[in-house]
Amino acid sequence: MTGSTLYLILGLELLTMVIIWILPNLPKAIPASLAAILIISAIVIGIGIDTRTVGDIASIDGGFPPFHILRFFLQLKY
Repeated sequence: MTGSTLYLILGLELLTMVIIWILPNLPKAIPASLAAILIISAIVIGIGIDTRTVGDIASIDGGFPPFHILRFFLQLKY
């Protein structure tokens, strides 16, 4: 990432850290990290900021991983 995208992501991360740092001083109805995630998500979705998501980075098909039978060899030497 370079340019304005980098600065946008850094700004969102900084805002998240500020929320996590300030929120514990307020009522403890919900954890500060959860509140930070919800607030930043609402800002990104509400304003329509184009950011990379997990789906952009990796596949999230939702299926189970392939099944493999474990093969190992046991050698006992006395």
